[in-house]
Amino acid sequence: MIRRTIQADALPPTDLPRRDSGATFIELLVSIVLLGTAIVGTLAAVRASVIGSRVERDHAMAHQWLQSASEVVRGTSRLGCDVLSETQIRTSYESTIRSEAPAPAGWNDSSLIEIVPPIRFWDGAAYLDPPNCYETEERYLQLINLQVSNPAGDIIETVQVVKHD
Repeated sequence: MIRRTIQADALPPTDLPRRDSGATFIELLVSIVLLGTAIVGTLAAVRASVIGSRVERDHAMAHQWLQSASEVVRGTSRLGCDVLSETQIRTSYESTIRSEAPAPAGWNDSSLIEIVPPIRFWDGAAYLDPPNCYETEERYLQLINLQVSNPAGDIIETVQVVKHD
């Protein structure tokens, strides 16, 4: 049997302060909270950007469709109010628009574009509501209001077209 003797100088001193090189629980918790806050802020910014891009895209598509429809109305033969009623004129223009101005991709419902009643007629000084109709060479203008809305119905674009031959 071998006996070992421990010398007193080989033991670590107990009165010296001990330094810990690890992180405390509080430090870890604070860092997780800070990272979480940064991530949540970044995700909120990305979400706002996506929503803004979608809204801007819908505005652009509505405007594009509206321009196309106004060109179709401009290129269509003018219908006289001396023969047809305002409702018949509007229905005819709308059916031409729906057949010749296709809806943007993803906007399959053709009821999203319409002519807002009434079509107004020029009397030489002002546009008048129906049934006032003046079909002379000088008074041959129609004021047509076109309106487009996106499928959700939260974006509405309008334009006025003056129709003549």
